[in-house]
Amino acid sequence: MANRKYDQQLKNDIIDAVIVGNKSAAQVAREHDVPESAVYSWIRNYKEEHDIAKIKLNNETPEQEIARLKAELKKATQERDILKKATAYFASLEK
Repeated sequence: MANRKYDQQLKNDIIDAVIVGNKSAAQVAREHDVPESAVYSWIRNYKEEHDIAKIKLNNETPEQEIARLKAELKKATQERDILKKATAYFASLEK
């Protein structure tokens, strides 16, 4: 793949979408048709230039992350329970 040059405005928009927005680097890379490695490189360079030790790649607070994970767990538990019931039902039909 040939090295492409990207204008600074596009880089800034992508960095903002990842750092400030709630989008992953991979998602932003796909949306802008840019290699994912380039996005990570731009973020790393941004952190170095601004002497930022660590930037979370999403805006979730720990409390928001816990709430999101609890909701995901609840959904997965419900799906598992439905599958258990369906398995038991179809097993009873075979007898």
